[in-house]
Formats: sequence, structure tokens, C-alpha cells
Amino acid sequence: MIGQLILPRPITRLALLALGVGLAQLMWVFLPAKLLAYASGIAAPYCLLIAGAVWSMRDKADSAFDGEMLTSESYRQARNAASAVRRRSMARATYTAVAALMAGSAAISAQVAGPIWHWMIIGAGLAVAEASYSYLLAYQWEEHLRAVHEQRKLATIRQREIESLKARALASEVPLGAEHATWQVGEAVGTLVKPH
Repeated sequence: MIGQLILPRPITRLALLALGVGLAQLMWVFLPAKLLAYASGIAAPYCLLIAGAVWSMRDKADSAFDGEMLTSESYRQARNAASAVRRRSMARATYTAVAALMAGSAAISAQVAGPIWHWMIIGAGLAVAEASYSYLLAYQWEEHLRAVHEQRKLATIRQREIESLKARALASEVPLGAEHATWQVGEAVGTLVKPH
């Protein structure tokens, strides 16, 4: 059930957004301004941390789609897939970094100008929800990349096993040439032998 809840689907995103806005509204109603600024100051690094995790998917894509034991066509497909993952992770990491700025707006406003507005707290709730969804996306991408990498590794191992079996079969094969199929003529044995 937990596995189904953390899948990055549109309903998961909407649930996170609703939860973020709801918590932000509760904080606005019940917390004083200093605690709102403190919560905003904690939310911004949380979003930046997730932006870094999403950004790191760029390197993981390259390692998952390495060029070992690939044909030229599958290598081209692997490079295209790695490029697509890099583009998605860069766009999502940038989006999450912007969300971090929104999450920290109340803390910045409290330090620079003094007042904290309602929209800042709601924006911080939305930013934390979007950052959390970005983390779910990055986790799903990483699991997919790991599955692709393990599938390729398994295919390589199976191919080596097949080659090894073929080599053993060829080495143990007895050639059937004319020189091996000759009959030897000898004296007939006159005694009968009972098989056991």
C-alpha cells in the first residue's frame, strides 16, 4: 500500500498540494510571525536538498546507460534515453530550486522588510509539496534506471553463459568422419555370452 502511495501520479501530486496548502493555512492561523519565519527558513533548505537529489540523476543516467556490450543501435538508444533523463532532471531540479526560493520568502521577508503575508505561507506550503513530489519523481527515475541497468547486466551474464555452453558443447563433440566409422574384421567368437 505504501508503494502505491509513493508512486508519482497526478493524484499523488494533488494530494501533496492539498496537504501543503492545508498545513500552511493551519500554520498561518495558529502560529506567530516568528515561528512562521522559522518554518519558512527550514522549508527552503529542504527544497534545496531535494533539488540537489534531483540534479544528481544526471550522473546516474549516464552510469545506467553505459556503452558496455551494446550494439551500435542499442548504444544510440541508450544515449538518447540518458539525454532525456538528464533534460528532465535538470528541468525538475531548476523548478525545485525556484520552489525553494518561494518556500524561503517568508523568512527573507521577516529579515529584510518585517511583515509576513498570507500568500507567502501558502506559497511555502505549495513549494514544499512540489519539492516532495520532485523527490518521488527522482526516486522513481532512479528505480527505473536501476532496473534497466540490472536487466542489461543480466542479459550480458546470460549471453556469456550461452557462449560458454556452446564452447563446451563444441569441445565435447566427437567428429563423425570416415576414419572413425571403419569396421574391424576379426575372428567370430563361438561362445555365447549371457547378458547381465
